Amino acid sequence: MANQIGDFFRYQGDEESTKEENIAAHLHHFWALSMRRDLVAHLDDHGGDDMQPLVRAAVDRFRDKLLNRATHVPGEKRLEEPRGGGDAG
Repeated sequence: MANQIGDFFRYQGDEESTKEENIAAHLHHFWALSMRRDLVAHLDDHGGDDMQPLVRAAVDRFRDKLLNRATHVPGEKRLEEPRGGGDAG
């Protein structure tokens, strides 16, 4: 499922870092914490070889935020709602 999200954001015209941010924001907003924990654990346990490079980079880069560990640091960009369509339809 994470790779399908990666497919969607991969074709958006943004830079790679923005695509990673959008993937992480989508996961954060639409996936339950338990699902995000499982995804991070999968990356840690298996190296994410079955994950798209963009998805793997997003999960690794934003792991603390996906696990609700990080607090907002002044001046740091928050994970915003991703641009684009929703999951429905």
